[in-house]
Amino acid sequence: MADGDVTRPDDGGERPAFDATLGAEEFSRWYWTRAELVEYARILGISTAGSKVRLSERVCAALAGEQLVEPTPARRYRLSPPIDDDTVLPGAVVLTRELREWFIGRVGPEFRANTALRAFLSNGGGRRLGEALEVYLAGRSRRGSRNPTPTRTPPRGGLVASQG
Repeated sequence: MADGDVTRPDDGGERPAFDATLGAEEFSRWYWTRAELVEYARILGISTAGSKVRLSERVCAALAGEQLVEPTPARRYRLSPPIDDDTVLPGAVVLTRELREWFIGRVGPEFRANTALRAFLSNGGGRRLGEALEVYLAGRSRRGSRNPTPTRTPPRGGLVASQG
């Protein structure tokens, strides 16, 4: 169906003009372009942000006299120095340069954030940073120790026997 179509093939009716008295059920029966949805959102005094689907949901809810509950993005916190074992995580924490340096100071230069640590930092609100270190170390020991220095492998074909 082209953007300018105002009829629906299933019922052959003509799409009504938009106004604030149009019912939510009637509104949802019809095809609206994103540009139209933005215009209608402005008329209704609601947010024009988001995808076409989200705009349509928002306009429909406003016509029904309801307020659409918008998802709130998870807040991510940055820890500021001084950082120690007793630092309490305020919520989901970003692994910043300063926090990485703290872990490197505790673990050594081989520190690499593992899945267990990332999950803890995302969901560890109210817990201590010392607990995050314990989670990291436990995750590292489950994987086994990794040698941070690469080992040399012999050339393909192994050793060549000398003829003599």
